[in-house]
Amino acid sequence: MYGTAGAGTRVWADADGRAQGRYFNSTLTSAFQSIRALADGRVCGYEAFARSYSESDQGLCVWKLLDHAANDDESVELDRLCRMLHSINFFRQPEAADADLYLSVHARLLAAVDGNHGTAFRRVLGVLELPQARLGAQCRPGIIRAVRAPNRQSEPHEMTIAPYSAFCVLVVPGLHGSGPEHWQTRWQRLHPEFERVQQAYWDVPELAVWSARLGRALQQSARPTLIVAHSFGCLATVHCAHAGLPNVAGALLVAPADPFKFDVAHMLADVRLPYPSLLVGSANDPWMEGRRASQWAARWGSAFVNLGALGHINAESGLGDWPAGLSLLRELAATASAFIAPAQGRPALREQDAR
Repeated sequence: MYGTAGAGTRVWADADGRAQGRYFNSTLTSAFQSIRALADGRVCGYEAFARSYSESDQGLCVWKLLDHAANDDESVELDRLCRMLHSINFFRQPEAADADLYLSVHARLLAAVDGNHGTAFRRVLGVLELPQARLGAQCRPGIIRAVRAPNRQSEPHEMTIAPYSAFCVLVVPGLHGSGPEHWQTRWQRLHPEFERVQQAYWDVPELAVWSARLGRALQQSARPTLIVAHSFGCLATVHCAHAGLPNVAGALLVAPADPFKFDVAHMLADVRLPYPSLLVGSANDPWMEGRRASQWAARWGSAFVNLGALGHINAESGLGDWPAGLSLLRELAATASAFIAPAQGRPALREQDAR
């Protein structure tokens, strides 16, 4: 496609007409998830994700490659390949007739992407006769900008849905970890770039130990971090706030366990979280029912959401991928973008040459 040495990039259609791409040893294609308005739940667009597999090994994790392995030319080529696959696969579907598609740009590439998201990409869209005005690309954290041809008279439309690529998203499971059908694990399958804290002993809830392990994981990330915690993992997250680590941008605390059940209330009662946080409770949670959860939310300075009778908000709750939870994470990410902006500023953008 763009000819980066060694990448072996190519594109083809499978038997079902779905576009697939080849990058090094892996085959890539697309998956889409709806973006819903928080006010009324209506679908206001779709976000695209890359899926990869390999016949010879585990294949590549697209965002991990961009984080650690690839050089800049390979990163730009992989990003463009994914965007082209997403555009083709999305707009060939009848359901996409009146829908907009939003494409995230990895944080590593933000400085290399201009406001129109690259001359070469616009050229490809034009050749394929795809609707440029219905494509959005992240041009800086918190802002999604429509891809427009240079000769269009209208100003690019902007909307503030929070791109996850602006942050490191760190998953913090609770007691016994999160199994394959838990929404935390399912989110990591949807977002392979999400990372997870690993505890040495998942069945031994020692708050100071879990908190220290979380602190070490946070210190390894150079990017602002959103914490996604569940159950006892929420308590470890709150306790870790004592360390005052500077790169935490926000925390989603889902179904926290009652601190009194683990005799750690005295360690958490006076903590005020120094970053935006959202505590999600359930009216019939056996580990901490909604009324007590709201009281702890007030102590910790967290906004509180009661989801009704959903038990412990885990695999047994039957949530599947829990898209409503992802909407809450987007809301938190938008708040976190505003929270970190005064301290860190916006990444500088430079004009990208056509490749």
